[in-house]
Amino acid sequence: MLMLRCGLRIGEVSNLKLDDLYLGEAPARLIVRGKGDRERTVFVSRDAQHALENWLARRPLSSCGYVFVSYQQRRLSSTSISIRMKRIRERCGVHFTAHQLRHTFADQLLSAGMPITSIQKLLGHRFVETTQNYALANDRQVQADFREACGKLEGWSLLAEAEQVPLEEEAKRASRVDDPAGAVRPIQFDIRGYASLLPSELCRQLEAYRQLKVTRWRAQRVSANSRHFYSQHVRMWKFFDGQGIKRVSNLRLEHVLSYVKTRLEGGATTGTVNNDLSTLRAFLAYLRQDDVEVHSSLDGIRRLKQAERLPRYMTAEQVLGVMQTIEAEAENKQSKNAAHDRLLLRAVFYLLWQGGMRLGEVEELKFEDLYVSKSSRGRRLFVRDGKWRKGRVVYLTDAAYDALRMYLQVRGGEAAGGHVFIRQGKPLRKGYIGQRLRIIGRLADVHVSPHRLRHTFATQLLNVGCRETSIQKLLGHKSLNTTMIYARVLERTVMKDYLRAMEIIEGGK
Repeated sequence: MLMLRCGLRIGEVSNLKLDDLYLGEAPARLIVRGKGDRERTVFVSRDAQHALENWLARRPLSSCGYVFVSYQQRRLSSTSISIRMKRIRERCGVHFTAHQLRHTFADQLLSAGMPITSIQKLLGHRFVETTQNYALANDRQVQADFREACGKLEGWSLLAEAEQVPLEEEAKRASRVDDPAGAVRPIQFDIRGYASLLPSELCRQLEAYRQLKVTRWRAQRVSANSRHFYSQHVRMWKFFDGQGIKRVSNLRLEHVLSYVKTRLEGGATTGTVNNDLSTLRAFLAYLRQDDVEVHSSLDGIRRLKQAERLPRYMTAEQVLGVMQTIEAEAENKQSKNAAHDRLLLRAVFYLLWQGGMRLGEVEELKFEDLYVSKSSRGRRLFVRDGKWRKGRVVYLTDAAYDALRMYLQVRGGEAAGGHVFIRQGKPLRKGYIGQRLRIIGRLADVHVSPHRLRHTFATQLLNVGCRETSIQKLLGHKSLNTTMIYARVLERTVMKDYLRAMEIIEGGK
């Protein structure tokens, strides 16, 4: 119970002393010494207090100052606790560990609405990023948070119960593949064009590194990512070659600094140069792990100071203006092909704005990833192969559901692949959606891009009270810090929070 309801580590339970108990206070609490000998206060729930008091009433009389003692009246070690937990696992048929109980504690607190910073303090973590690994919002909580936020946002309804043609029927009809034999094959990348530009040893090292990175790329992005990978490295190493550097072992920090200076003088932005530096550092780190000699001065490679970028979200008025323009365009009665393209753009727009999807995820969306139940609560799709090969659930608002259904009615057949979004029987070409959104943006007098709509999705959810960890899961981010780059607290939200807090503080005088 101390692990499940108080989040104690198994070692903290073992080392808990009688002097650390304050069960007579309201609320009951413990003083726990955790990692790094850091003390923290842990509050004791009613169930945990009841279990602890039952044990203390039966605890053998002993001069041992620890709370949990064995039959020999000695401190119960972590190993002894693990053995007892193993017996429980065998009896109940459920696999669990002490650390899983601690994870469950954090997850349940998060689901109950407790701020992650408070959970961090109870768990005794120095950094909130560590806590976030424990308190990952579960799917039920994410869906509940998303539904609640949608109720506060104009045009984000999830509660419409109007009778509609089931999306399953449209998807089943539209997913017909005209030529199954033409299915997409794994992409092989030819490096011969780059091999002639680099020394053979360096080319071998780069290709080994690329093969490692490929495992984290979506199959559809292997070719484009590989071209970018080699273009970036060729640019850097051709510069170093001009300074007489033929091998990695000959590279020094002064050569890198000279490259930075030349790039900046040539008009490259700080962000572009920082990207090159990060790429070079990662490659050198890989070579070190492979026992390749890398000069110690290269440990001094640092990113340039970069001004914080302004958030790229759109205001509610701007995104609604874009929505109205797209809706008006979709209603135009023109040729069949024109209707197809307008309904396609409309469906993609809602998935980007109200689903927070990346453009690449929309382009590669397959019919096998769609799941729709009869209830609006079950309308969702799966991103199975997102960035860093990480999957997630995307919930469909009524507007997104309706736009997707209408597009499927005019979609037509596909030669191969099973993609949801196609043009002229083929998957969408790169740049098509961005180009169409720019045209819509000019009509609405707003700068629109796929990624700006993703920023807007996160920011709008944050500012109607959706918890950060749920937004993180909806976006598919590994780090909560990344999510907060996308989701910016608006000034009016800060003002409301401040006035609400001051009313409580000053109202108590």
